[in-house]
Amino acid sequence: MTAHPAVPRDAAMADIREMLIVHRVFRREFAALPGAVRGVAVGDRTRARIVAGHARLIMEGLHLHHSGEDVELWPLLERRVQTRADVTARMEAQHGELAALVTEVGRLLPDWVESAAHPEPLAEVLESLQAVLLVHLGDEEAEILPLVTEHVTAGEWARLGEHARRGMRPAELPLMFGAVLEECDASERAMLVATLPFPLRLLVRPVIEPVYRRYIAKVRAEVLQ
Repeated sequence: MTAHPAVPRDAAMADIREMLIVHRVFRREFAALPGAVRGVAVGDRTRARIVAGHARLIMEGLHLHHSGEDVELWPLLERRVQTRADVTARMEAQHGELAALVTEVGRLLPDWVESAAHPEPLAEVLESLQAVLLVHLGDEEAEILPLVTEHVTAGEWARLGEHARRGMRPAELPLMFGAVLEECDASERAMLVATLPFPLRLLVRPVIEPVYRRYIAKVRAEVLQ
């Protein structure tokens, strides 16, 4: 196991604001999914495919978010804050429970898309997933993020974001970043855009945001003005 020395006194510490925004995005999107599934007209397979594709995108984002914590964060905290090993163990157990529910959603999606009928089994699992996720996000914000601000450096924290970006397909990046920007106020937006490499910053307004707006309008069945 790699040793993690104590944090140097002059080290810049983790800024948890981005994770709080990402948590808000997950709350928003998972809250909407059961209703989106139930709202598909019987036999409308085109609409079912759109909703299912969005569900898969958001679940992949959740998987990458959690796998980054599993790989980068829990081992670090367990070594630096040994007295709170029970907390990280609980977070890992919640990740396992959520992963099982995500797997069940993935099992149900193909048949639902094929028929565009009988939405209740899928919608009910999505509601269970949302309920467990809300507890997990609340626990993480109350018990893990205070430890992060005290025991994790900015460089170590950045590895979680790098893990997620490496795991995304190129076509997913503007959709996920657009979903996060949608949740931001002006100061949060400026903070997040500043974290991007300079060439990508130039693409936010002309490319990333229009791509996301067109995508999410389809998901929400909105008409762009």
